[in-house]
Amino acid sequence: MDMILTVCLWIMTMPAATGQELYRMGILHQGTSKLVVENFTVGEYNSTFLWYGVDMLEPFQLQKAVNNFEAHDTPDVIIVLNDEHHEAVDTSLLYSKTPLIHWGRRPLFSPRHVEEDVTKGQGLCDQLNEEISDQTTPFCYTDAQLAYRKQEINNDTLVIEEIEVRVPIVVSNIIVQALKWQSVFIFYDTSTLQDVSDLVDELSKNAVKVITFNVDKILDMTDVLLRAYSTVKSAESHVNFAVLCRYNCIRRVLYRANTFDQDNGKMKSLLKMFSRWLVAAYEHNVDTIETMISCASNIDNLAVIAFPEITTSTSIKESLNSTLTTFFTDQAIDESLYPDGIDVQRPNSSTKRKEALINSLHKGSGTWYRESQCAALRIDTLMWTPKGRGFSHVGYVNCRSYDETSNWSLADIVILSDVFPNIHFAYNKRQFLVSTLHYEPFVKKTVVNGTAKFSGICMDLLEELAKTLNFTYNLTEPDDQKWGSTEDRINPQFNGMIGQLQREEVDIVAADISIQKEREMVMDFMFPFFYGSTSVVIKKPDPNRRKWRTLVDPFKSEVLAFIGIVLIAASVIGFLFEKFNPFYCNPDNARLRSETYGLHTIHDAFWYMYGALLSQGGVNLPESNAGRTFVSCWWLFCIVIVATYCGNLIAFLTVSKDPPPFNTLEEMAKFKDEYRWGIQAGTHWEIVFKTSTRKEFRAIGDAWMEFNKTDPDVISTDVDVHMAKVKEGFYGWIGDTVVIEMALTKDCDLLMIKERFLPLKYAFGFTNNSPHAQIFSKQMLSIHESGLLQVWKRRWWPKSKIICPGSIVTEAKPISIIDVQSAFYVAAGGALLGLLAFLTELLVVRIQKYIQSKNPKPTRSSCEPIRVVQQDYN
Repeated sequence: MDMILTVCLWIMTMPAATGQELYRMGILHQGTSKLVVENFTVGEYNSTFLWYGVDMLEPFQLQKAVNNFEAHDTPDVIIVLNDEHHEAVDTSLLYSKTPLIHWGRRPLFSPRHVEEDVTKGQGLCDQLNEEISDQTTPFCYTDAQLAYRKQEINNDTLVIEEIEVRVPIVVSNIIVQALKWQSVFIFYDTSTLQDVSDLVDELSKNAVKVITFNVDKILDMTDVLLRAYSTVKSAESHVNFAVLCRYNCIRRVLYRANTFDQDNGKMKSLLKMFSRWLVAAYEHNVDTIETMISCASNIDNLAVIAFPEITTSTSIKESLNSTLTTFFTDQAIDESLYPDGIDVQRPNSSTKRKEALINSLHKGSGTWYRESQCAALRIDTLMWTPKGRGFSHVGYVNCRSYDETSNWSLADIVILSDVFPNIHFAYNKRQFLVSTLHYEPFVKKTVVNGTAKFSGICMDLLEELAKTLNFTYNLTEPDDQKWGSTEDRINPQFNGMIGQLQREEVDIVAADISIQKEREMVMDFMFPFFYGSTSVVIKKPDPNRRKWRTLVDPFKSEVLAFIGIVLIAASVIGFLFEKFNPFYCNPDNARLRSETYGLHTIHDAFWYMYGALLSQGGVNLPESNAGRTFVSCWWLFCIVIVATYCGNLIAFLTVSKDPPPFNTLEEMAKFKDEYRWGIQAGTHWEIVFKTSTRKEFRAIGDAWMEFNKTDPDVISTDVDVHMAKVKEGFYGWIGDTVVIEMALTKDCDLLMIKERFLPLKYAFGFTNNSPHAQIFSKQMLSIHESGLLQVWKRRWWPKSKIICPGSIVTEAKPISIIDVQSAFYVAAGGALLGLLAFLTELLVVRIQKYIQSKNPKPTRSSCEPIRVVQQDYN
């Protein structure tokens, strides 16, 4: 074979006929090693094609063929063909002394685009790395590819009728039929003005609202995008854009859209997620592919239908012959019109004409490429791949090859899958920085081998949101270990997790953050995931401390006071009724009153009323009607009081009750000298108790700040520190009822007061004006309806592992000495009072005797009873 090639090349190097010039071109193409010689003549110009077939995918075979050409009389040029049915040939490693032209592949970025970049602005969407640059497959199906695609779907969906392919009709059908948009913003350049005008007409017929922008006349693209974005509530719908223009126009629009969210940091826009882009790329080539992948790296929803530059050539051979014919014809015309020496620019020597031919072949090498073989225009959407962003096929516009009428034809628009599938993937694995803080049962922090791990209901909720909204996250904690509080209510500067959001150091706070008016000034909340309240936990008072009061505890102090007052009042009233009653004006009644020791003396009246109160009463009842009426009513009063007292006394002796010393904040404030209380610093409770206008809140807050002067633990952020102080006694912690209930299940010595105050609504927090809050709120409502919160609550709200005495089973309680110690105290007190009265009486008698000894008069003994002498008046 090498000998044959040598002979053929020798024959072709023989001088041509006089007056003619011979141009030799070696052509390497995919095939077997068989040399084919063809002659091509135009006027006086002759050219010889040496077609040589080799394995184009083997660089060694290519280099060997180039060496064979150059080993003999070197051809004027060697052309390497990029056949339409094979992969692109890599000629970058080939070494050749002869000019080497790669026919059928144009550069990634042509000089034309570079020149336009100078006027439009350099640095927009730099060329991508090699991994993404590999994704340069033209957006076009060949006949063979289209036939394969047709086998994958139902052939009945293809319409045989052929109509003219025009960009406005294709784009309008996609917008109306496939996407069903109701409104759209259209970007175009001056060269596509007519197509956009036709597109607006088509969309108007289908009641689609349209706003158009000429990119060539826009001074501030960011402002245009901002106005478009502001017309739609991002969390409720999407902004629809269509781009119909050429390379640099697409590049400019997508670049500004890609950086829009970053440029509008204060607005907290989310255009990348809530916009849909349909790009109709004119004169499509690999440049446009690179541009859309690079410029749209942050845009979630982008689809493209490419309209390539279509050439009239349908084969490489025809394209090559056309280039040579044009060049030789121009040379012949120039020679006939301009004599030698007149046109200094015209090649007037064989060498210069060969150089001009090589330059012409270089320019013609880009007139044929794969797009000219399109049988269908693909519709592709930009997706995430392991190597970065890349296009995925979602449909195509079914076409046929170029025909005699110079029109393309359309059979149908075939949509194989969702044009914008990323809409269903929410955040598309966007990463958030999330701050949290230990606070059981909402967040539980454990350290394993030096690594912090978080669990709890907030972490379960965050994980569920991450799955449903398709995002990832990293966890962090505030350095000061606080939730967030501020001293300045006018220009608040928060600390803790709220401060992190205020300074935009994190994206989300996933913790038991309470929704408060002051916080909403600097951040946003999603829909609450938990509702609670605030209370106070203290240690139960020692039940034996008050057992000495058993006899008085059945009644409150005010009841006992009223009973004492009523007893004295009843004694006085009874005395007055009996002392001054006319009934005793009758001597017989008077004598009877004296014999029976009635109520006519205050002494006797008091002991009678007191005895009735003890269910004993006196020996004799009053004789007068007034006295008897009053006494009967007094006995009724005594029966009620005694029955009530006895019932409560029995209950106090048989049932253990440990009432707290106070049940409200107002009562607790009165125990300032006996009790202390604490509040976690950096929480909303700190703000409330320091700044509230409610009297009881301010009293608690003022006392708390006073306690802090001598005991810094009262402002500790650690709940365990507060609970330890509570268990020591005479200390109260003001906090979440959920945490208090958790502590009560573990320790029977703790007690929560009855008052519930400061209702709590817990929710995740976001930076101020964040578009994420509405998205998370919608998902939070779905979680509420699903019942997942109840499942998580049962998981993290553990049941009590201990049974407090008397909390479940009611049983008889034997009475101990300590239970009835008050009765012994009363008996001992009575004995002492009786002894005191006895001594008093002895003292009085001795005083009376002493007085009588000084003034002797006949008197009867103080101990001698009075004798009443009955006289007979008859």
